[in-house]
Amino acid sequence: MIKSGFYEKIPAEKNNYPIRLLYQRPFEAILPHWHENTELLYFTDTDGKTVVHCGTEDFEVFSDTLIVINPNEIHSISIDDKTEYWCIILHPSFFRDINYPNTVYEHRICSDPKIKEYFNEIFNEHKNALPGSDLKIKGDVYNLAAHLFRNYRNAEISDREYEIRMTRLKRLNDIMQYAENHYDEKLSASFFAKRCFLSEYYFCHMFKSEMGISFTEYINRLRIQKARLLIENTAESITDISAMTGFDDVNYFSRIFKKYTGITPSSLRKKL
Repeated sequence: MIKSGFYEKIPAEKNNYPIRLLYQRPFEAILPHWHENTELLYFTDTDGKTVVHCGTEDFEVFSDTLIVINPNEIHSISIDDKTEYWCIILHPSFFRDINYPNTVYEHRICSDPKIKEYFNEIFNEHKNALPGSDLKIKGDVYNLAAHLFRNYRNAEISDREYEIRMTRLKRLNDIMQYAENHYDEKLSASFFAKRCFLSEYYFCHMFKSEMGISFTEYINRLRIQKARLLIENTAESITDISAMTGFDDVNYFSRIFKKYTGITPSSLRKKL
């Protein structure tokens, strides 16, 4: 599943439990997005073709690699279909009862046996769901967080830096929200540059540095996501779907579709 939208509102767990655990086997790219939560991605199986864009950098990941997504940090995943990972999402309230500064962690941590041990304990407990599992999991996650804090803390950011980051995210959020609602129309970098009162050159540079992909690539990925949903859920023709998702040329649409999904639109329709 491809994530849609730039800001991701992660729903609260039952009784506002501040920890969400997920076991992921995604088959398609996850578009750039952000949220206030701390996200820990522990890759258990990958052949090295998976890349996580986090902050302003790209990180190739292998088995036994932890990727730390800091709060309010733009991130995306270019995924290989053999990739599997465990995901721990920590709500900001997880840290509110302790003295915890605005902390920035290293993004990629490789082959730390202690981290592997913590993830195994946490997800085994989650799988078995024994009485008191929530207490055990919360304690293990605190131990994991303390290990990261002591060994992989990169920096602390001031309240002022935090405000600057949020201002930047809100600007990008407006751009992405417009694209989400008008993906079937003609969208250009010059159009968005004018909306932001920026030169086209500066807008493209800013977009690429913040998002990790070019503006054109983002729009293409978004349109392909919408096209796939239409192919899977409607009887519309491939030509009509091409036009409905903003592509003027059906042949170009087919090439871009295959680039991002590994299959042509017509092949997907036949497969379904």
